[in-house]
Amino acid sequence: MTRRKRKTFKITELIKMVNRMNEESTCSPEIRIGWNCFVEGILMETKTYEGYNFARNAFDPQTGEIIDDSRRMYCESDQVKFRTQWDHTWINEGFLTQ
Repeated sequence: MTRRKRKTFKITELIKMVNRMNEESTCSPEIRIGWNCFVEGILMETKTYEGYNFARNAFDPQTGEIIDDSRRMYCESDQVKFRTQWDHTWINEGFLTQ
């Protein structure tokens, strides 16, 4: 078995993608929650998790109460910008972190 070249991607790009989806998408909250769990797992693994705020459309315009907690906006900080890449190796049906 030949060893494949490692693939990397920027964590900040993943955060931007998930934030955009959480704010703009019309998909179900369950799908957004799945993406939120995915990005939180990566941020925890890379020790760059710094919490989130809620998007404007997460609140009821009348009462100001949170009506959709899947609409999270993850923080992008200097710590995330310094550790911008996460290595992973794809193995058949999944991936293993390196």
